[in-house]
Amino acid sequence: MRTCEQCKAVIEIGAAFCPRCGRPLPAQDPADAASQAHRLLAEANLQRIRGNYDAAIDKCTEALQMKPKDPEVHSLLGDIYENQGKLEEASRWYQMAVDLRPDSAVDLAKLEQVRSRLDKAKRRKTEITTGSWAKTFLGQSRLDAAIRYIVAVCMVAVLILLIIGLLAWVRQGRRPVQPQRGGQMRGPAAQQPTIQTQPPAAAGTGADSLARPAVEQQLLSNLATNPAIASRRIIVEDVKSDPRRHVLIVSFRLRDAAAPLTRLGLLRDAAAVAAAAFTASADTAAVTVRILAPLPGKYGPREPHLVLVCDASRQISGLDANQATEQQLGQFLTDQWWGPEVAQ
Repeated sequence: MRTCEQCKAVIEIGAAFCPRCGRPLPAQDPADAASQAHRLLAEANLQRIRGNYDAAIDKCTEALQMKPKDPEVHSLLGDIYENQGKLEEASRWYQMAVDLRPDSAVDLAKLEQVRSRLDKAKRRKTEITTGSWAKTFLGQSRLDAAIRYIVAVCMVAVLILLIIGLLAWVRQGRRPVQPQRGGQMRGPAAQQPTIQTQPPAAAGTGADSLARPAVEQQLLSNLATNPAIASRRIIVEDVKSDPRRHVLIVSFRLRDAAAPLTRLGLLRDAAAVAAAAFTASADTAAVTVRILAPLPGKYGPREPHLVLVCDASRQISGLDANQATEQQLGQFLTDQWWGPEVAQ
């Protein structure tokens, strides 16, 4: 959103005049709008990772107002609704993404997977209502249905009587003991020794799972909203910190596998992410970068595959990743491991 320079009123996207003072507004630079849309998309994906689905949808809505025909926004909205289990909404957004970008194998695979899940859910619902189980219980005629209904009611009545008898037996066993003349006791306790029991120890209240530390959460937020990373159309998935050696482990994935994977392109992405990590953490001495990419031709359509692992030193911050050669990048990105799918 923009604000009026004169009265500071909030300006809606695409407005030509200020709604408060009526002052004409300059046209917004398309490059600025694209950059802001990429930033909103990165923030929306971060909110999706955190589970804040309403906030993620709001960010995507703002991005759609700036770039209504961007298939990345439609695809991310499909991911958000799929994570919530709203398969029909996810199917509609994936379909719009495919319509805008018909050659995207990833969006098409997402659409087919969601439609397959919807079909399975509908078949399961049909089997429950009209399947063999319903026929077995209800029978083939009204007479069979009545007999089975009466049998079911009798079984429930017997079960209730058994529960009542069990409760009466328990209460009879807990009846207080009354002493007889001469100090003798009457009741079931007269034949059984008294056993003293102690209350069980309280169970521990440990957490089921460890939450992400605040430092790592802050680093993940800084990297996810970094303009240099957003311009490369990559998504930072995880950040781990090793305070013993002042080392960060950053994992990110490519959004689309339509372009061929090359060593130079992946090294430039790794250099940009490492430089952003050093900027976000001043006391970090080294960064380990892990790159994942979808490879639908060999693996599942949405299964990310590890294609590069390397270590970066702080001197990488002074290098222009967009202009550097593979040899120059190799001086700062050491101990490289490559996946067999990456072209030479």
